[in-house]
Amino acid sequence: MSVTRELAAFVAETDYRQVPPEVIERSKQYVLDGIGVSLGAVDHPAVDILLALTEELGGKPQATVMGRGTRLNVAHAALLNGYLGHVLDYDDTYMPPETILHGTVSILPAMLALGEWKQLSGQQALAAFALGFELECRVSLGLGHGVQEGAWHVTSVVGTLGAAAAAGKLLGLDRRQMAYALGIAGTSAGGVGEVVGSMCKAYHPGKGAMMGVMAGLLAHKGFDSSEQVLEGKRGMGWAFARKTELDSMLDRIGDHWEMMNGGFKPYSCGVVAHPTIDAVIELRNRYGLKAEQVESIHARTNPYVLVPMGKMNPRTGLEGKFSAVHCAAVALIDGAARVPQYTDARVTDPKVVALRKRVTIETDPSVRKDEAFVTITLKDGRALETHVEHCTGSSENPMGWDKLEAKFRSLAEPVVGVEGADRLVKLVHTMDELQDVGDVVRAAVRS
Repeated sequence: MSVTRELAAFVAETDYRQVPPEVIERSKQYVLDGIGVSLGAVDHPAVDILLALTEELGGKPQATVMGRGTRLNVAHAALLNGYLGHVLDYDDTYMPPETILHGTVSILPAMLALGEWKQLSGQQALAAFALGFELECRVSLGLGHGVQEGAWHVTSVVGTLGAAAAAGKLLGLDRRQMAYALGIAGTSAGGVGEVVGSMCKAYHPGKGAMMGVMAGLLAHKGFDSSEQVLEGKRGMGWAFARKTELDSMLDRIGDHWEMMNGGFKPYSCGVVAHPTIDAVIELRNRYGLKAEQVESIHARTNPYVLVPMGKMNPRTGLEGKFSAVHCAAVALIDGAARVPQYTDARVTDPKVVALRKRVTIETDPSVRKDEAFVTITLKDGRALETHVEHCTGSSENPMGWDKLEAKFRSLAEPVVGVEGADRLVKLVHTMDELQDVGDVVRAAVRS
């Protein structure tokens, strides 16, 4: 069997009872975090634009847009919810040395849209989520550095496959149909890094969710495709990473779950800046630092940091999320790097701009992506140093249920209220007992 067929068979023929309990538990954490960051983005202006267009295009009201409560056709609901889940850049991240992937953001919208439309159970939804996420991790790991080096956004490439796998699982595709769904998704995938910092970055996972739903539905109706979309001579491996040897994607499949190595974000910006933020906040709090005391901030980081985070003079909140120097500046001034630190007003604040100009980033290939060495030099000549070995929320320094729930409530309560947030937490914790997973997304609307 080919790699694509093997992965398709794994997804199609693994049921809820075969997914380890710890994987189901981690899936619930991903789901809660994904709903939270989506609710936090409910009033973003780009969401207004997308929603206005999809309502103008019309279609049957099949699934709910989180926060807004608007019902759209299943594909457009997946698009909107995927956009909501990523526009704050606050969603979970899988970050081994070879790749960086936002795993939940294309799968969760596909799973919720189809699950609500077809009135599927929480167990069916959790199994589909876990299997789609595992496929994403394995594909992104197997494709490796080449995707990023080719200027592709990994989540835009792989998220479509994960969404298709989840959709296909919910629709009950057999192994051949699932291979077709992956083929349809594979030829629909893609998004380039040039648009990072604009409204288009979050469009990538939204589009991935939408096209994944379409791939599953088309395959279910008999639409065919290549059954070797990953490893074929003109397949995704070659197109996105110049690779055709992809057998590593199948290593210990079913025994080892790579999706357990994902992490959660404490900060609302590109994850590779998180070690620097951790370090600056640590020094700020330890010494009670103020911006007027600081002569310079210097960070030694992994070389990849400046690929997505290299905007030295951000002009908008979205651009600020991809500026390592802005992240360091607000970390020192505000002691935080959450949603308020990435507004247009905060990015252009004169005090922030002035400190940003005194931040330098040095890259060092010996430094891991979740690591940073930071020196803050004060105007009195003192040099304060710290080393963050593994940033907060990484797989080596994880956020547990308590911190995830606190993050969720900070984002959800302004939208759904305290009682609404309580209800959502309970629904996610008991999701495997639900007869209709649509109860979750219908509870995630503005009170």
